[in-house]
Amino acid sequence: MVRKMDFVKEEYRTLAEDETVRNNKELMELTGYNSKQLDKLPPDAIMGISCGNPTVECDLLPGMRTLDLGCGPGTDVLLCAMKVAPDGIAAGVDYVPGMVERAVQNAKKCPDVDEDNTDFRVGDLNAGINFPDNYFDYVTANCCLCLLDQPKVFREVKRVLKPGGYFVFSEVTVKKTLPQKADDLLQEAFGNQVIPKGNDVASKVFRTYIALAKGEAIVPSEILDLLKEAGFQKVKIIVPRHVPGTKKYPEAAKSAPHMVSEKLTPDGITDFKKRLDGVLSDLDINDFASFDTFSSQKPDR
Repeated sequence: MVRKMDFVKEEYRTLAEDETVRNNKELMELTGYNSKQLDKLPPDAIMGISCGNPTVECDLLPGMRTLDLGCGPGTDVLLCAMKVAPDGIAAGVDYVPGMVERAVQNAKKCPDVDEDNTDFRVGDLNAGINFPDNYFDYVTANCCLCLLDQPKVFREVKRVLKPGGYFVFSEVTVKKTLPQKADDLLQEAFGNQVIPKGNDVASKVFRTYIALAKGEAIVPSEILDLLKEAGFQKVKIIVPRHVPGTKKYPEAAKSAPHMVSEKLTPDGITDFKKRLDGVLSDLDINDFASFDTFSSQKPDR
């Protein structure tokens, strides 16, 4: 049986090495980034794999320290680094070495970022956050907490935040359960390691369906309760958002993307795609999922 983290690690390793998954400005804008931000980033940092933009909800100042959990290609780290320069630090941790390497290279390519203001590390966040107590002004995350031991990670985030510091993150959240026929087909995709090749709207929607089928999408009320239990205050959802691109490109949102699989033959993939098209055509992903941004604060004392 494929372990969830192994499956995700392999998918994101593939994305990290895919030179065609870049400069996806439209999908990033639909996720909450603005053109001013994107114009300052190198194309390889604009992958379109986010589910929100926590950086715009952070009141960053020069000299601050920030940490991004599951930093991917460094998108949010670079945006934070521009704000905290010249004396601050923007750090990022990711489980996938290929993503961290891509982030390091993106920092070198970004003219508005001094590499000395960034700190990228490979790490398993379930094993802890390898930074000192009371160190960061802001901790952010973007589509990674659903894969983690949330109570443990939330306690670690609170530990590394300074008193009064903020934890701001975006996640896929669940509204209601999928129909059994759709769930069965998506479980089949997971079992056969079927993954989208690329990152267009159809791919984004498919990944969201997979997150729902694997139980990765979080329940908003449960997350709010866990944050409170970890000792955070001012806990709230600040930005609820439709799944990106689904309103602008409704047909793409109801179609299977181009997919690859290490287990299925080309004919098998064609057959699976045909069956998936038949199911997705009757569904609206926004009935089942939302992309939400959460905010919480570590108490001053």
